[in-house]
Amino acid sequence: MQLEWVFKIFLKYECQKHNAEISCDQTPRNVFYINEILESFPNSKIVNMIRDPRDILLSQKNKWKRRYFGSSSIPFKEAVRSYFNYHPITISKLWNSSINNARKFEKNERVSSLKFENLLENPEKQIQDLCDFLGVNFSKAMLKVPNIGSSTSVDEKTTLGLDNSKIGKWNSGGISKSEIYICQRICGDNMATFHYKKKVFKSVPLLTIFQFFSFPIKLFVSF
Repeated sequence: MQLEWVFKIFLKYECQKHNAEISCDQTPRNVFYINEILESFPNSKIVNMIRDPRDILLSQKNKWKRRYFGSSSIPFKEAVRSYFNYHPITISKLWNSSINNARKFEKNERVSSLKFENLLENPEKQIQDLCDFLGVNFSKAMLKVPNIGSSTSVDEKTTLGLDNSKIGKWNSGGISKSEIYICQRICGDNMATFHYKKKVFKSVPLLTIFQFFSFPIKLFVSF
């Protein structure tokens, strides 16, 4: 309860500091604490963003590069940690777990799920719907966001708008056939639920066995 109280004070401080009325927290692991958040913050609402797990693999695989794509303040040690934390099995299982946990709250009126791909394909409608859910007024200025934070391209702060080239970027390279195969094997059921079409393989990619052997090594280094 004490930590909850401190966090509420922090959120209030941030709102006052930025002359805002609503505080937000985009910590990804919050998806594993939806119930606790809803109970601790009675006025809160949760937006769960869903993205193709293969694009998540691509993003996480290149996360260590953020230090060179516009976030030079990231310590070198953190970049190394990001590099070793990536493995297709780890990321795929985390994606699956986050989806499964969020789906427990599908009928909760304070939780809404939004596909990343739908947002990029039809940003104005999706953001209008999101505003309706949140109870805030829509403004077209919400569409003018800088293209920053990507782990696959350099930040473009002067280019405003949602970049739909990020959809299905995994299909253009960056992750191997074995990584795609493993991801689809682990996440297949949830991928089907959200209509992510699987890449067809006639046989198991040769490097799949290497991925399984490297998994405990990567896990050990991460710890």
